[in-house]
Amino acid sequence: MKDLARAIRDAATEKIRTQERRRKSAYDETVRRQRRSTTTLPILKARDPIFWAYDPSHNPFHVRARSTSIGHAVDLAIRTGSYEPYPPAGFRVPKAGGKTRTVTAFAIADEVVSKRLYDSLMNKNRARLSARSYAYRQDLGVHDAIAHIQSEWSDEHRLFVAQYDFTDYFGSIDHDHVMATISNLGLAITRTERRLLRSFMEAPLPTMLPESMPHGAPQRLQGIHQGTTISLLIANIAAAPLDREFERLGVSFTRYADDIVVWSRDYSNLNRAVDELHRFAKRSNCSINYTKSKGVRLLTDPAVDKAEFHSVHNIEFLSNRVALRSVSLSDRALSLAKQTASAHVYNHLLREPLAGAQDLRRVARGLDRDYLAMVWQLRRTLYGSLSEEQLRRLLRGPLPPMMSLGGLLGRHPLANDLEQLREFDSWLATQVWLALRKRALLIGVPGKRAPAPWGFTIPQLCEFMTRSTRGRHLPVDGRLPSAVRMSELVRRAVRAHGTRIATHTGSLYTWG
Repeated sequence: MKDLARAIRDAATEKIRTQERRRKSAYDETVRRQRRSTTTLPILKARDPIFWAYDPSHNPFHVRARSTSIGHAVDLAIRTGSYEPYPPAGFRVPKAGGKTRTVTAFAIADEVVSKRLYDSLMNKNRARLSARSYAYRQDLGVHDAIAHIQSEWSDEHRLFVAQYDFTDYFGSIDHDHVMATISNLGLAITRTERRLLRSFMEAPLPTMLPESMPHGAPQRLQGIHQGTTISLLIANIAAAPLDREFERLGVSFTRYADDIVVWSRDYSNLNRAVDELHRFAKRSNCSINYTKSKGVRLLTDPAVDKAEFHSVHNIEFLSNRVALRSVSLSDRALSLAKQTASAHVYNHLLREPLAGAQDLRRVARGLDRDYLAMVWQLRRTLYGSLSEEQLRRLLRGPLPPMMSLGGLLGRHPLANDLEQLREFDSWLATQVWLALRKRALLIGVPGKRAPAPWGFTIPQLCEFMTRSTRGRHLPVDGRLPSAVRMSELVRRAVRAHGTRIATHTGSLYTWG
């Protein structure tokens, strides 16, 4: 019981710390904006997650203060077989294409029980699950899925590829199918674990916020919740029969939850695999989303203009665009990166000048300090926690025994399309140069000479070094960051340490 109470307290503490980091980030952004402006700006605040007010069981301050009594009550309910999760809260997040996904937020204590149940079942049954199922596992992840595809395709000249997606996979999974699959696969599971698994599957449909927690809500008869760790394991178990059929047919495949890519040199083999997928969809009550599913296509080298079959040169899978010889960022991932970079450029260089509220002290003494602040935020977007000097030093010298890399390329460690990254670098440098030129026109030249780096060319911005205008006049690195340069380090780190350098697994799966 003490162990469960400690886990509940730790989970609540982590939520509090996450919110404190959000508040600190909002405060820091307020300070940055105020430095640039001559007017008094409103203070940016990080609002508490809306489901904290849904019920005290979601409020980490309440839960942490009462973790001992909560842990005792939950432990007793599990031992007596009366445990049931509280009715969860729900909120919607946007999806590509304008639709939304409902995400479930369970009570903190229920999240802890879900996580412990997941760990127990996964540790006992990892070997019984397919090695080509990559979703929500601690031993495998999204980068391993892309690496497997890349290794399988690298020596091929053409492949038949099928790509399918299910309609509301999580919301359609049949409960009896899951329990039957557990028995058919011979998964190691105790009676208590089976009862807990069923209780999470049958937890009531989430109450959409800001409504309050209902009383006596009916049990869920179909589908599972998105938002708690055990649901992620259930999703993998539900699709395990399909994985086994693919393996029996001898086709290669990669599955990440309901995103499936199947390939083969033999069209007839792939056709049988697609037939099996349709049979599985009927058995499991998970219908195929034909709008998002690309069907069977012929994957060829970009040099091939025509083929006897509908052909493509790449597929999009898990935020990556995968071809026979290369991996690129997907169009959506690249667009999000550009949106983030554009926001940094606008906030630092143009927001206050356009509003007529620029503090001219920021461009005094021959240096535009707002430009340097922009470079540092762009660098964080591309490099994570690395500085420009640290990055270049790692490229020159030996790598540490183990390292963790963040930023855009840290999230896409297998991207090796240098032409795409060069185009991104060129786009970024051009956007900064144009914004800097407009900034100079809006502000005008203070004093007798323009502050650096106004008037610089793009190559000069890429190599801009200066000294602080205060104190000891220490060197300041104002060089624009480069996706190509970061990609070189990431690929070198992957060769040395594998894709784990980009994998960040939290101690508790939570949303919001």
